[in-house]
Amino acid sequence: MALRAMKGGAIDFFTKPIDDAALLKSVARAFQQVRANRQAAIEHEKFVARFETLAPREREVRGLLVRGLLSFVGSHISAIHFGKSLLRESPQNGK
Repeated sequence: MALRAMKGGAIDFFTKPIDDAALLKSVARAFQQVRANRQAAIEHEKFVARFETLAPREREVRGLLVRGLLSFVGSHISAIHFGKSLLRESPQNGK
């Protein structure tokens, strides 16, 4: 039963009698996990929104740069596209 509960997303599994301090600690941990998950979702949404502002060529160049395939792209052109993509994502630009 405990294994099924944990697979279903339970934070903790208690047996009777329930210790009040352990219950409160578990609830606090659950709220902390919810806050962390919410923050991660917000950060992911921000990244997706910034990524969607890139032009198709900027996306292509960025993907190559991330994978370390810069040699397949002219270094001058890739630097320009990558620089533009960084400027769009810059926190100083309000994004």
